[in-house]
Amino acid sequence: MQGKFEMSMMGELSFFLGIQIKQRKDGTFINQAKYVNDMLKKFGLENVKPQVTPMSSSIKLDKDEEEYVDTLNQLADIFTKPLDKEYFWNLRRELGLTSLS
Repeated sequence: MQGKFEMSMMGELSFFLGIQIKQRKDGTFINQAKYVNDMLKKFGLENVKPQVTPMSSSIKLDKDEEEYVDTLNQLADIFTKPLDKEYFWNLRRELGLTSLS
């Protein structure tokens, strides 16, 4: 990682944001077991029973050619995020909405 990113050396990285990191010559590996266990404990779900989620191993997945999909101001944003004032007023004008009061 040091070859690609500017890093300060404080020893080998083993945990970052609750995710276990293992750096070896053949690759960098992450393990989220501690993070998952912390989340289960936080929400009182540490005693739940795991469930199998079956998926065929023979399905060939298609590669997504899109690198980034901009979701700013998409329809879902209108219902799930606060809109900035200017965007709200423009949207209100475009939709022809008026106030009853």
